[in-house]
Amino acid sequence: AAWTVPPFEGLRKDGRIYGRGTQDMKCVCLQYLEAVRALHRDQPEWRPQRDIYFTFVPDEEIGGAGMAAFLESKLYTGLPAGVALALDEGLASTTDSFDVFYGERLPWWVDVTATGPTG
Repeated sequence: AAWTVPPFEGLRKDGRIYGRGTQDMKCVCLQYLEAVRALHRDQPEWRPQRDIYFTFVPDEEIGGAGMAAFLESKLYTGLPAGVALALDEGLASTTDSFDVFYGERLPWWVDVTATGPTG
């Protein structure tokens, strides 16, 4: 279908933003940022046990250099020793379900049941 708005302009219309890539994973990025902001707002004395770095990339699904290139970059090697990384991709979920992915673009819909104490 043809675009009804300019796809590369980020058009604001009726309280929404329209354009190419305006939804893809933005909700998850905002959740991380809002969680940290809420901690600072609600618990001003809160300090993480280590520095937190957020990385946002535009090309995770189209052959970008990705995390491997970042780990070899001066930006990463210049960080303090002991920096850990978590790469979070996939679909956002409004429920307690978490989707399993193969090749990033193909979700596998599976049910997993676990018993025992939580970790």
